[in-house]
Amino acid sequence: MDRLMRGTGLGSGAVLALGALLGCGPSDAADQPPAPGTPVSPTDSAGVLISVTDGAKASSSLGWIIDSVPDLVLGTSSHPDQQFFGVRGLRALPDGGVLVVDAITRELRFFDSTGHLTHRSGRKGEGPGEYDDPYLVHTIGATTLLLWDGRLKRFQVLSEQGEDPRVIRLSERWRGGRHPPLGAVGTQMFARFPEMAYRVRWEKKGVKTRRVDFSWVQPAAGTEVRVATFGE
Repeated sequence: MDRLMRGTGLGSGAVLALGALLGCGPSDAADQPPAPGTPVSPTDSAGVLISVTDGAKASSSLGWIIDSVPDLVLGTSSHPDQQFFGVRGLRALPDGGVLVVDAITRELRFFDSTGHLTHRSGRKGEGPGEYDDPYLVHTIGATTLLLWDGRLKRFQVLSEQGEDPRVIRLSERWRGGRHPPLGAVGTQMFARFPEMAYRVRWEKKGVKTRRVDFSWVQPAAGTEVRVATFGE
């Protein structure tokens, strides 16, 4: 989907407007580049790599224009039951509609191409089509929906209309904890596995970093092929 999401707070919920979003943060004098000719070290005192961006370039306009009228609005302020409380997935559907996964209400909400709610699927529970912490996994070339449940430690596969749920139970516990997969191609999933936080917390000396593995995983078979390892 080529459009980004912009959320407008409405009480404890929100409606989603699809359009362009540009974020900007406050400027900080400490972030300004050193004067010309001043030597710059690529690391700080702890040996951590740093990067310096020219101040004029960092604060210059990107040339983006934000339209004041969104292309599509999902949910309405006059209907609290159509507001969103914890969006964990957004997908464009073949008929021009949009699917939104709300993790707080444990629902899959389906909207048509004009932004009207057509139907809902899902609820809190542990049976097929039920969720505790749903997250829509990005898939490539799939005509089905793949949802990860971080609390129940399982996947579910559904039709693009949220029907015919099939539970995939793991042959071993998903060692990424509650971290969802970054994406999926066929039966393989690309996942980020951070090291357990308590190990990092109890380190006595040196810079406190933790290892993060990126791997291709086949959950049903319990196999994993590590692609890269980084520190954070």
